[in-house]
Amino acid sequence: CIGSIYGWKRADGLRRFRTAYLEIGKGNGKTPMAAGVGHLMLVADDEPRAEVYAAASKKEQAQIMFSDAVIMRDQSPALCRRLQPSGKPPLTWNLLDTKTGSFFRPISSDRKKSGARPHCSLIDEIHEHEDANTVDMLRAGTKGRRQPLVFEITNSGFDRTTVCWEHHDYSTRVLQGIHVDDSWFTYVCALDEGDDWTDERVWPKANPNLGVSIQLDYLRGRVNEALGMPSIQNVVRRLNFCEWTDRKS
Repeated sequence: CIGSIYGWKRADGLRRFRTAYLEIGKGNGKTPMAAGVGHLMLVADDEPRAEVYAAASKKEQAQIMFSDAVIMRDQSPALCRRLQPSGKPPLTWNLLDTKTGSFFRPISSDRKKSGARPHCSLIDEIHEHEDANTVDMLRAGTKGRRQPLVFEITNSGFDRTTVCWEHHDYSTRVLQGIHVDDSWFTYVCALDEGDDWTDERVWPKANPNLGVSIQLDYLRGRVNEALGMPSIQNVVRRLNFCEWTDRKS
């Protein structure tokens, strides 16, 4: 994913991809990966006064990704020298690059502010966004940036009237060549139609980090619970195997 997003360039030397949509099973490292992308866009993309936002539907969810970024900063001597935090963990709310005047901070749908000019928007769990307002606001704010990136990560959902389904469907059509969009990168990890979600052999399709950040025993336990409690089957199928279901539960 990272190699493709940053490796492809246009004829003018700027990045080809401006939107990245990643739909991957829960526990496969999406959020830490996005936090790392945020640091890259903050300090290594040659963008003056870059604005980087960790965005989510709720303040607490946005803080999870931003907290990963703060931990990365605290464990990197180079980033510690360059980035000045505001507040103290767990209440750090901003990382300032004193060299370029750039910043990295969390933002949420319930506390969004207009006027953002993001160089990078990291949108976490887009399936939980009730509407497209935050996504649209952040995308509109990129209009003055040379090579902005909207980086969307999510599990699968159930509501086909949401912005997540719209982007899932669009991504699928781009992958299939039905619609051409050279600026849209997509990586959708999911079971294929007809796959049996209880069959361990198909689990890696939705869990590319299986055995690293998510363990086989954990998935076995979730599937066993779902077989014994039908009320949670849709949740397990959505979150762990990226199957879009017809109902929430």
